[in-house]
Amino acid sequence: MASFKIAALQKALDDSVPASELELANKQYTELTEKYRDKLESTKSLVAFKEEASGYQVSLSIVNPFLSQMGRQYFLFILELLMSFFYMLVS
Repeated sequence: MASFKIAALQKALDDSVPASELELANKQYTELTEKYRDKLESTKSLVAFKEEASGYQVSLSIVNPFLSQMGRQYFLFILELLMSFFYMLVS
């Protein structure tokens, strides 16, 4: 009976993973986990950046028509000044 138990334990020991392979697997797992965490953090930063950029786009879409209108008004003002100046020269 004892020899059977010893043989079974020896077979289990032979089938087990060597400590060096286990340490290597643990190291690879740790590295992979760190890379995954870093990737999640960079993705989170990218999402935040995109949300912020989207907010700027909304602001620009609100301000652009206002700026365009101001540009038109400024152009008309300059045109009126030039026309007035031209009429002053002609008269």
